[in-house]
Amino acid sequence: MFNRIVPLKDSWSRTSKPAEMKSEPQKEQPKRQENQKLTEPKQEAVLLTLEAETRLNSYQSELGLNAEVAVILAKDEDLSNFFESVLSVYNNPNSVGNWIANELSRELKDKKVEELLFSSAQLAELIEIIDNGIISGKIAKEIFAEMLEKGGSPKAIVESKGLLQINDVLQL
Repeated sequence: MFNRIVPLKDSWSRTSKPAEMKSEPQKEQPKRQENQKLTEPKQEAVLLTLEAETRLNSYQSELGLNAEVAVILAKDEDLSNFFESVLSVYNNPNSVGNWIANELSRELKDKKVEELLFSSAQLAELIEIIDNGIISGKIAKEIFAEMLEKGGSPKAIVESKGLLQINDVLQL
């Protein structure tokens, strides 16, 4: 008799489960409220001024820029003005927008647009020679780095360093 295994009734777990279930929805509600509080500042940060909102709509509808690039350009007035200046020299909104939003904006974290050693026309020249296949994207980044350091014409930098891209074996 002493070696017999007796199953114990687990009556306390049945009564505690409904109590746990009742308390779970109450725990979820504060979490939802906390999540709402966390997203509110993000939404406020995305809110743009009326002028920036107008630029954003224009960039997307008229120029066909993707939303991410358009937001980066529209929210910063100096960057937006520089974009429009480059665009007036070389009319390729996607290429210009991508270069300014990705490459230039990264460099402008420490500087202002006015502190750049090159003009909007020189950046337009760089983007144009990339689009025309004269240089590759990798070479363009090297030239862009030199333009940030010393300024100057991208075509002059390409010629002085001999960085022309060879597209055809017959060109050799």
